[in-house]
Amino acid sequence: MINTTKLNEVDDKLNSIYKRLNELFLIDYLPDSEGPFTINVIDENTYSMLINGLDSLLKKYNRLVDVLTVHNLRTVSNVNLVKLSFTDKGSDLGSLVKNYSSMLNVLDKAIDSINEIMRLNKLIKE
Repeated sequence: MINTTKLNEVDDKLNSIYKRLNELFLIDYLPDSEGPFTINVIDENTYSMLINGLDSLLKKYNRLVDVLTVHNLRTVSNVNLVKLSFTDKGSDLGSLVKNYSSMLNVLDKAIDSINEIMRLNKLIKE
């Protein structure tokens, strides 16, 4: 049985990433205050919902990387933009949550890089 506390932590982390993207004016909506997921039952639907939610967010991030790359925005040597993908979905919900949480941490750091590039190019205020 999966620890629902871990699912809530993943949900909170995902919600914070959405808020950061909204603060950077990169998205114009936020999931409701319950978070992007409303997990009441842990089953195959939960597994699919987690994967689809992260895949959707990664597609938006990767589109943003494309836009920033096409416009040749100035970067600093230690800031690199790379596209992200989520391939290790795990064999069960427990391993999915662990891998998912790790990917959210990677995405959060990638958003820091985007934030730095946007500040450097004066697209947002410091």
